[in-house]
Amino acid sequence: MGFGGDARPSGAEIAKGSILNLIGTLLMAFALNHEVLVYRPSSWGKAGEDVAPWVYGLSMGLLVWLGFIVPMLLNGVAFERKPWKVFFISATYQLLSLVAMAMILSYWRSR
Repeated sequence: MGFGGDARPSGAEIAKGSILNLIGTLLMAFALNHEVLVYRPSSWGKAGEDVAPWVYGLSMGLLVWLGFIVPMLLNGVAFERKPWKVFFISATYQLLSLVAMAMILSYWRSR
């Protein structure tokens, strides 16, 4: 990323980053909750039974990741000169967190 080997963030910078990350994660969970709620055939009034909640959680997490997160992270590689290694680390983290959030929300919805 271009930082020197001795460059270390201060405690205030770490706290600020953690708070911003928490706010972003809560906003993502809020938006994902809406998507999980409408991503069921029964919520559209369609005939047929719903499948297991984990199926909706897994597929919604993957769809949101592929459709929104991956394109944004690719911009970092394309325009900010971030290395592919950073892309893959960030993309994997986002995928796992989105799938976990979506599965939890799907199970809460089914109860």
